[in-house]
Amino acid sequence: MGSLTCLFVFTVPWVLHCSGQSPVGITVERDPVQSGVGWNTTLSVANDSELYSVIWLDPSRSNILTRLNDRLEVKDGTVYTDRVRLHRNSSLTISNTRLSDEGSYRVNMDTPGGSEFGANTAELVLEVYVMVTNASIAITPLEVFEGQSEVTLTCSSLTGSRVTSSWLKDGRSLTNNSRVSVSGNVVQIQSVSRGDAGTYSCTIQNPISQSSTSQTLTVFYGPENAEIRSVFQSGLCNQWPVPRW
Repeated sequence: MGSLTCLFVFTVPWVLHCSGQSPVGITVERDPVQSGVGWNTTLSVANDSELYSVIWLDPSRSNILTRLNDRLEVKDGTVYTDRVRLHRNSSLTISNTRLSDEGSYRVNMDTPGGSEFGANTAELVLEVYVMVTNASIAITPLEVFEGQSEVTLTCSSLTGSRVTSSWLKDGRSLTNNSRVSVSGNVVQIQSVSRGDAGTYSCTIQNPISQSSTSQTLTVFYGPENAEIRSVFQSGLCNQWPVPRW
């Protein structure tokens, strides 16, 4: 009997210790979270349980902040120290977002009585972009003539990171053909013809912003089948007054 009593005494505390590791239903609102440099970015989560602890970890798995039994502690001496805020629903806001903030963040949640903070986790990927501004199109050479071997249109922006480009000609999508090559932000036209003239539009974009611009391509061409004719009228000289001296 003594051995049975001893077994009972050691078993009950183990059950109590694990009672706090019951699953926490963590809902992630968006993943990835896409934000811009200088923006305030919220890594949104929600849960359906009463929480004893919440821990947020940065992409290097270093501690950003901890809320333990309603006591919040933001880790000192990190790049996040003065830039983070924890919401009542355990979401994390990073102010003045930087490119270096990009990466995978982890939140650990535990219910009252638990001790293993990693028992219930969720991860959110943060992507940080530079906004696209001031798109423009440059045409090379500046003067374009029919029959010219090549003309190049280059679309660029003042700012922007990880961008893509799309082109229109006279409001219609511009695609590759035997003479026209569309490659990202560059359009090259071979053996230029007057039909290449028109309004070219370019849009540069990334997941958080875009900028569009247009430029008119003028193709110069000369007269066709030009002829030089001489006209002679008899008696033309008699029509002019004779000067008197």
